[in-house]
Amino acid sequence: MPPYGNLRRRLAGTAAAGLLAAAPFALTACGGESAGPEQGADVGDVAGDDWFGDNEYVGRQVTLSATVDEVVGPRSFVLGAQDYGDDSVLVLAQRDAPDVQEGNVVQVTGTVREFDYQNYEADYALGAADLYEPYGGEEFLVAQNIDKSVPQENGTGGNTAGNTGGNTG
Repeated sequence: MPPYGNLRRRLAGTAAAGLLAAAPFALTACGGESAGPEQGADVGDVAGDDWFGDNEYVGRQVTLSATVDEVVGPRSFVLGAQDYGDDSVLVLAQRDAPDVQEGNVVQVTGTVREFDYQNYEADYALGAADLYEPYGGEEFLVAQNIDKSVPQENGTGGNTAGNTGGNTG
């Protein structure tokens, strides 16, 4: 028998031993967990919080934390929304917003809608139509809860759970 026959047997034995040694690690890695999102994960967690980039989330309830960029009226203000799919997001509250001022960090829970001044003017006591012109046809938030007790360092981004105080719905 040529000398390389023994070499083949030794290599085959070494390869088999290596596979057996690695098998427990391979099985552990497959421990029934998927690479996809967890069951029951929030859509915002999975989608990167892109709630206002298009109309996919119209009609859905979301919670976001952001800085107030502008107060438009007693029941309306604008949030910086770069982390949520748009530069800014109009927020409307059925009652006066709880002393919201520019620069405040707030957490708002509400329903994503598409803005049309005529549809919301009376119910939300909106001011002059030209103040709301930039938001026509845009996604915005009808607030059910506004919480201004959010710590400043949480002012941008984050899908946070749990709401306290400032109920405006």
